[in-house]
Amino acid sequence: MFERENAFYIAHQAEYKEKYFDKQLVIVGESLWGVFDTLKEAAQNALQHFEPGEFVIHTPAHDGMVIEFGPAINTRYPGDAAMPEPKAVVTYA
Repeated sequence: MFERENAFYIAHQAEYKEKYFDKQLVIVGESLWGVFDTLKEAAQNALQHFEPGEFVIHTPAHDGMVIEFGPAINTRYPGDAAMPEPKAVVTYA
C-alpha cells in the first residue's frame, strides 16, 4: 500500500527537503497535492478531499516518518503483522 506515493516522494526528496523542510506534505498518487504547516491541518484538508487509503503525509524534517491513512482504526508499526490494516500508520525508515 502507498508504494506509488512513497516512491514519488523519494524521487523528489532532496527538492522537498530544501523547499518544505518543516512542512507537512500531502502526496496523492504521483503528485504533491498540498503543503501545510501542521499535521492536523494536512490531515483535515486531505480527508475533506480524499478517502483514507488515497494519500500519505510526509514530513521532510523527519525523513523516515510517513503518515499513511488506510481503512482500519489502529496504528501499527512496521513488522507488526498481528494488527489489522491501520487508519493512520506512522512508519520510520
